[in-house]
Amino acid sequence: MEKKTFKIGIFASNSTMVEHIKNHAATDEEIEPHISNHGLDLALPVAKKMVRDGIEIILSRRGTAHLLRENLQIPVLTFPQSDLDLILRLKEASKMGNKILLPIFRSRLEHLDELFQAMNINVVQQIYTDKASLEQIISQASQQGIEVIVGGGHSVSIAKGYGFKTAEISSSKGTIVSTIEDAKSVIMSNRQEHEISHKYQTVINATSEGIIAVDRKGSISAINTKAQSLLGTDEKETLGKKISSLIKSPQILRSINERRTISDNIEKINNKSFVFNHIPIILENQVVGGVSTFTDVGNLMKTENKVRKKLSKGLIASHTLDNYLHSSQEMKELIARVKRFAKTNSTILITGETGTGKEIIAQSVHNLSHRKDKPFVSINCAAIPEHLLESELFGYEEGAFTGSRKGGKPGMFELAHAGSIFLDEISAAPLSVQTRLLRVLQEREVMRIGSDRMIPIDVRIIAAANRDLAVASREGNFRSDLYFRINVLQIKLPPLRKRTEDIPLLMESFLKTSAKEHNITAIKIPANYMKLLYCYPWPGNVRQLKNFAERMALLCKVKFDGDVFDELYEELQEYYTGDGQEVTDAEPEDVHKQLTKTRNSSEADSILLALKETRFNKNKAAKMLGMSRVTLWRRMKNLGLDNP
Repeated sequence: MEKKTFKIGIFASNSTMVEHIKNHAATDEEIEPHISNHGLDLALPVAKKMVRDGIEIILSRRGTAHLLRENLQIPVLTFPQSDLDLILRLKEASKMGNKILLPIFRSRLEHLDELFQAMNINVVQQIYTDKASLEQIISQASQQGIEVIVGGGHSVSIAKGYGFKTAEISSSKGTIVSTIEDAKSVIMSNRQEHEISHKYQTVINATSEGIIAVDRKGSISAINTKAQSLLGTDEKETLGKKISSLIKSPQILRSINERRTISDNIEKINNKSFVFNHIPIILENQVVGGVSTFTDVGNLMKTENKVRKKLSKGLIASHTLDNYLHSSQEMKELIARVKRFAKTNSTILITGETGTGKEIIAQSVHNLSHRKDKPFVSINCAAIPEHLLESELFGYEEGAFTGSRKGGKPGMFELAHAGSIFLDEISAAPLSVQTRLLRVLQEREVMRIGSDRMIPIDVRIIAAANRDLAVASREGNFRSDLYFRINVLQIKLPPLRKRTEDIPLLMESFLKTSAKEHNITAIKIPANYMKLLYCYPWPGNVRQLKNFAERMALLCKVKFDGDVFDELYEELQEYYTGDGQEVTDAEPEDVHKQLTKTRNSSEADSILLALKETRFNKNKAAKMLGMSRVTLWRRMKNLGLDNP
C-alpha cells in the first residue's frame, strides 16, 4: 500500500519561519506543507479551500490560529510563543524607543505587567479581534506617543506601513520542527480514530435495524442509514439536534433517566408503528448517553417469515390423494369429504387403525389447502420420548436445560408457521404436553422452554389417532377439552377388511412399484389366489398388504409362484391366529370366526370345483389352481378334503 503523506496547511508571513519550514520539508519526505502568508480573517477562506483540498491539519500563529479553530472542523495548532522570546523582542524594541505598543489578540498578558515594570520598559497592550481592529489600533498608536511596535508578521507589516519602528516576534527553528512533529502525531491519531469510526459506522449501517445514539442531554450523536431511511431524514440534518425534534416523547430519555433497558416497546412515528429497544450507556457508573434500535413492525414480520421459511426448508408434503388408491364407492365419498375439509382452515382429526394411510391423508389435506406452498411439519408423538417431546414441539432457549443447543432451537410449531403441522398418534402425548397443546390451539402462540416471551404462530393443525379418543378422554387418559378442540372436522379411515374391493387395485400397484424399485419383472396374482386375499382380515391394513406384495415380487422374481403365495399366506394366518394377534377396534373374535369360515368355504369350493373338472386328477387340479401337488394335498388336509 502506498504510504500516505501528511498534508499540513501553514499560515506564516515571517520569511525566516517560511524558510525554516521549507528546509525541514526538504529533509522530511512524509510531510506535504501548503504555506500561505494570509493572516487573521483573511486566512479563513484560504483555510477552507485547504480543507476542501484534503489538508488534515493547520499550523499558525496565535491570533490567526484562534480564528481558524473557531471556524474549521479540522485541528488547528499554534506555533508556540515563549515569554522569553517576547521579553527578548521587547528588550530589543526598548533600544529603539521609549514607548512600545504590543497588540494582543482578544486578551491581555496580565502576568507580564509586573515584569515590564521591573525591566523599566513602557509597554502598552491593546486588544484586537481581526485585521481591521489591528490596523485601527496601529493607525492610532502615534497619537499615544508610541514609537515602536512589537508583534507578529501581520502587526509588523501594518506598522511599517505607518512608519513605525518594529520588532517581530518569530518562532525558532526548533519550535517550528517540534510543532510540525506534533501535527504529524495529531494526524496519525485522527486517521486511526477515523478508521475506527468508519468501521463502526459501516457495522451499524450494515444492520437491518435503525440505530440512533444520543448524549446525556438527548442530542443525537450518531444515526445509521437505516434509521435515516425509516424516519425520512439525513445525517447532516440530524446530528446535534435533540432527539425530541425527531421522535415525539422519545423513550430513550426515560431509559437514560431510569438507567434501565426498555425492550420491545411499540412506538408510533408519523402514524407508523416501530418496535424499539432503548439501552442507556453507562461509563464508570455515570450515564453518558443512550442507544435506540428500532425496526418497522411490517418489516419485522416479513423478516420473521423469511427466517421461518429458511428454517423450515425441506419440510414439505410429498403425498397427494393420487397416492391414496381406491375404487370403492365408500372411499370415493370419503375422498370427496377430504377435499371439502382441506379448503377450510379448521383443525382436522384423522382416525383409523394403523396402516390405513393417515399420513397420506394429512399431507393431501395440506397440499389441497391454501397453505400448500408453506411448510408441512410432521411429528409422531409416540416415537419421541416423553421428556423430549415438549422441547421438540415448542422449542427451547439456550441454557434451558443441560445439553441444550447453543442459541436455542425453534420448535415444530415455529417451523410450521403459515403452514400445517401433523400430530400423529396424538393419543400418546403425555398430559403435560396435552395441556400446552391446548393453549397453542386456544391462543395461537407458543412459548419456548426457558423463555418468557410468547411467539405468535399461524398453523393449521391436523391430528391423528389409532384409538378412540372419546373413550380415552372418558377414561381420563386424554384431556376432554383438547379432544373437543381437535375434533372439529373428523375423517375416519376404514380398515382394509371393510374395503376389500380395493385390494386388487392396491396389489397391482404395489407389485409394479416393487418390480420397478428392484428392477425385476412385475407379476400378476391369479384371480383364484386374489380371492384368498379378500378373506384375510389384514390387521396391519394397507401397510401389511404392501409388505406382502413386496415379498411376493422379490420371491417370485419372474412369474407368479403358487408355492410362494401359499407359504406367505400361511405366515399371514399364523400371525393373525397366533399369540401375536393384534386387537382392532372392530369385534375381533366375531370377525375372525366369520372370515375364517368364509375363507375356508371359498377355498374348499375352489378345490372341489377343480377336482371335479379334472375328474379328481390331483396333478391336473393342482395345475388348474396354480399350485403344486404337495400344496394342494396340504390344503385339502387342512380343509378336511383329503378323502373327498
